[in-house]
Amino acid sequence: NEALRQALQDGSLSQSAYFAQLLRLIYRFIFVFSVEERGLVPNAPQSDDEPAAARAKLAAAQAQAYAQGYALARLRDMALRRRARTRFDDLWQGVKIVFKGLDQGEPRLGLPALGGLFAPAQCPALDAAQLSNASLLAAMQSLRWARHNGGSLAPIDYRNMGVEELGSVYESLLEL
Repeated sequence: NEALRQALQDGSLSQSAYFAQLLRLIYRFIFVFSVEERGLVPNAPQSDDEPAAARAKLAAAQAQAYAQGYALARLRDMALRRRARTRFDDLWQGVKIVFKGLDQGEPRLGLPALGGLFAPAQCPALDAAQLSNASLLAAMQSLRWARHNGGSLAPIDYRNMGVEELGSVYESLLEL
């Protein structure tokens, strides 16, 4: 991440712009957690010209490919396993594929083109950066697990997060 460090040091990336990108990145994660847990991703549009059996087979293949290799939900449990916290960045590369797929669409994974929050202009410095599995999984642990009364960890329920709560989280992030 030498380029990112250099951009921060020479002022070509201001601290406020960097912070804004970090907030957008967090919101990207929260958005994907929410839609995954609601079963809305993968779900790319399919042609009505195909027979129902062919559409079902394609949807099953998309869901399997997404779940096994790209779903952010799988990072929730990996975050608790220390052995998964390596210096490699393969998990971050997979996350970037999901974000790019949600920007432009990725039919092989069943990802619709949403643009907006996932557009490259939203987090250019962070999308270009590297992130070790150890760092990504540490962040996932903070975003996916909460400590309750006795200090035990419980998964955060993004599935039942209402639209108002999601908006409130976004507003809170913006206030930071």
